[in-house]
Amino acid sequence: SNGAHVVGSVYYAAGWMLLAVTGRLRSGEHRARVLALLASIPAVMVLWQPGAPGMDHILSVLLLAALVAWRDDFRLATPRPTRAGAWRFAVLTMAGAAVFVGYGFFALREHMVPPLDAQACVRLALGRLQGLPAPEPRWYSEGGEWFVAVLPGVVYASLLLSLGAILHAELSRNRDADKGFAG
Repeated sequence: SNGAHVVGSVYYAAGWMLLAVTGRLRSGEHRARVLALLASIPAVMVLWQPGAPGMDHILSVLLLAALVAWRDDFRLATPRPTRAGAWRFAVLTMAGAAVFVGYGFFALREHMVPPLDAQACVRLALGRLQGLPAPEPRWYSEGGEWFVAVLPGVVYASLLLSLGAILHAELSRNRDADKGFAG
């Protein structure tokens, strides 16, 4: 269902955001704390279940509580982006998208009717990236359906984030150069 796809996509994006800010959290950067706080809220909401909470939910609640309780420890300003950092982010983001696609097909190929071989996986991925609907057959699982539905969004969002990081670093670098010439 579309509701399950939206929830899965939000949870996936929140997880990636948490991974992206992990290093900066360790250094005490304020913006990283805010992003981690925003990313942990959907995790807490998505994992809420009637009855006893699961381990993922308990850990998400603990993360949220720690980010709120120790908010004064995150005082460092966000440093200016560097060209090397932007390229590293871009490469890692695109590698993450490639791993998502590769692992998704590997893990879910048996959930497809009939199971897909490598060539069929490549054809399906390229078709989805061109905006074509997922062809029949149907999927055994919601996970398989979700994966095929979000595949283009993950790849294109990763590409846009990568290009945005590089552009931001270059613009920031040009702004600094202009200030140097003005003074």
